[in-house]
Amino acid sequence: MVGGAVLRVSRRRALAARLVAQGLDARGPDVAALAVLDVGLADSPYGAARVAAAARTTGPVDDVGRHDGPLPTAWTVRGAPHVHRAVDLPTVGRAVHPVSDDDVRARLVSPQAAGARELGLEAWRLVTAAVRAVAAAHGGVVAKGDLSREVSDRVPASLTHRCDPCDAQHVSALTFQPAGLQAGLVLDTTARALVLRSLPGWPDDLGVPDPAAVGALLRRLVDLHGPVAPGDLAALVGTSARVVHGLLPADLVPVEVDGRAALATPWFVALLEDPGVEERAAGSVRLLPPGDPWLQSRDRALTVPDPGRRKQVWRPLGSPGVVLAAGEAVGTWRAKAGPRRSAGRRDDVVVTPWAPWADAEAGAVAEEALVVARARGADDVRLVVES
Repeated sequence: MVGGAVLRVSRRRALAARLVAQGLDARGPDVAALAVLDVGLADSPYGAARVAAAARTTGPVDDVGRHDGPLPTAWTVRGAPHVHRAVDLPTVGRAVHPVSDDDVRARLVSPQAAGARELGLEAWRLVTAAVRAVAAAHGGVVAKGDLSREVSDRVPASLTHRCDPCDAQHVSALTFQPAGLQAGLVLDTTARALVLRSLPGWPDDLGVPDPAAVGALLRRLVDLHGPVAPGDLAALVGTSARVVHGLLPADLVPVEVDGRAALATPWFVALLEDPGVEERAAGSVRLLPPGDPWLQSRDRALTVPDPGRRKQVWRPLGSPGVVLAAGEAVGTWRAKAGPRRSAGRRDDVVVTPWAPWADAEAGAVAEEALVVARARGADDVRLVVES
């Protein structure tokens, strides 16, 4: 990391730079060009990636997440479903593969994965080989339930755990889901049950640790979530700060945000030092879905300082979306699909302001509610404001 004087910035400036870095200051026309796709758009709950894309682009988002399009969904970062550019998937596969036995142990925190923790990288290899073999036996198209059951039968018993409701042994999701992309599978959500499909021409060498690829992913995460502390960066990829420390790019710059130590890339530092960055962020109003990159940042006390508000935003289950105005969370929202009519479907978007909004802000929220509804496949929206 670069030495010298520490750059000190305010919370307001740090969040303004992050907002610009994540493409929330102005919508561009090309969905595939979105910077956040470099690390993937989380698609949990299902459909969230389309809403996140619509918050950043004027282009159509209907194909976001389709298995047969340019922006498919795969289990990638932390083994969670993310939308990526199809052309990037081999690179992403290398970037999310553990680099060492210690890295594997840091990722496998569940007691259900105790056997895999003992085997380290070998567990990753065994589960990936089983996933690839099962997918091939099914002609490259297999339901998730069948894949999980048959992979569990193929791997050593030490890599499975007892599931009493199913009366069966299951391989841990912490090893099963990351193995999906390693074996060249993307998610097809068009059927009633989740189906996985093999990508043609998938390379055979993704099971080899690639520290350079992981380092490149870390750099892009720092670009998009900066300024970021090493521990928060580790949480973004689901490993430990010790593992991340050995993979950090050498040119990261120390930054303090209201006294809190963090790191930034030189590119992000240029944003922090841009005298117009706060003005670029000032006019931005967006309705962000749960799992949006903005909400993925782990420094939650920075993004939402009030502890009570944080509990409203990040819940163990069923988190709402967030209304963002000029880099500040100013309320929450939820959407509900309405009945299909002859003129199309109308969704309800229910917003809960945390304080009264100015007229201009309220008008922008109404416009963004329509963006959300259309990204969800509706033709119109009914905005409901709750106190």
